[in-house]
Amino acid sequence: MESSVQEKSLDLSHVMKIIKKRVWLIILISFIAVLISGLVSYFLLKPVYESRISIVIGNKMEADGNKPLYDFNDIMMYQNLIKTYAQIALSRTVAEKSIEILKLSDLTVEDMQGKISVVTQSDTQIMDIKVRDQFAVISKDIVIAVANSFIEESKRIYPSGNIQIIDNPVVPKNPISPDKNLNIILSLFLGILISLGLIFTLEMIDNTLKTEDDIERYLMLPVIGIIAKE
Repeated sequence: MESSVQEKSLDLSHVMKIIKKRVWLIILISFIAVLISGLVSYFLLKPVYESRISIVIGNKMEADGNKPLYDFNDIMMYQNLIKTYAQIALSRTVAEKSIEILKLSDLTVEDMQGKISVVTQSDTQIMDIKVRDQFAVISKDIVIAVANSFIEESKRIYPSGNIQIIDNPVVPKNPISPDKNLNIILSLFLGILISLGLIFTLEMIDNTLKTEDDIERYLMLPVIGIIAKE
């Protein structure tokens, strides 16, 4: 038992010696990784902004036009239909109408669809339409156009449906990506891992014996004497 503990201690000590011997390599590679990540995050990656609008899918209106008629079956029906409404929001027709509203003739339907995402809130009649763009104001304008096009198309398909906007979008102040600090932290850890892997790879392919400890460890021979090098 004691010999096993000693072997583990010796192995750990040997690992620490290997790392200490080439610690400069860890510092260099980690610095380069952080530097590259910082340059890419701050100067190459373009910011992406996200605007969101919340919509509730409801029931038909009463005759007075003020209060919707709700019962349990209606609620369950619209909760099941919410995925269908989400697909309408992502449809080509909604994208085309949004482009027409904004007069973005240089934007293709596929590009517009790529900007739009829909998130349905489980067990509710609420869905969020999100739009991402490189410009904060444009992301807001697009999500408003998409919401209006979605409401128009939904009423054409389900005339009895009642769709209301809960939260109007605002111009986002901060981009959702890139996360510069996170990128730098991840690059630091990645640099450390790469440098450690390189250090142990170099140690494995280096089959020279440099110290008396190496002779005892690998050749299992006692060191009788040492000749000093001038």
